[in-house]
Amino acid sequence: YYVFVFFCIALVLNWLGIQITMFYIIVFALGALALFATIGEVSGSVSCPRLFLDIPTCYLSLAICAAVLLLKRRKIEVI
Repeated sequence: YYVFVFFCIALVLNWLGIQITMFYIIVFALGALALFATIGEVSGSVSCPRLFLDIPTCYLSLAICAAVLLLKRRKIEVI
């Protein structure tokens, strides 16, 4: 739930167009957390909660973080 809340905060900061530095700090912090959790899950030292189809949530969090950064880098605009 904490990761979801921080992604929502990053989304609101992006929509408002303010504090772009804070947006990147939040997204990179979440990405680092997801990366460490994914490495721990793969090595077997950490067990992330599972979603349906037995997918660890840390994998999903890492994928969402990567997608957010790629979309922000490409600056895709909706007309």
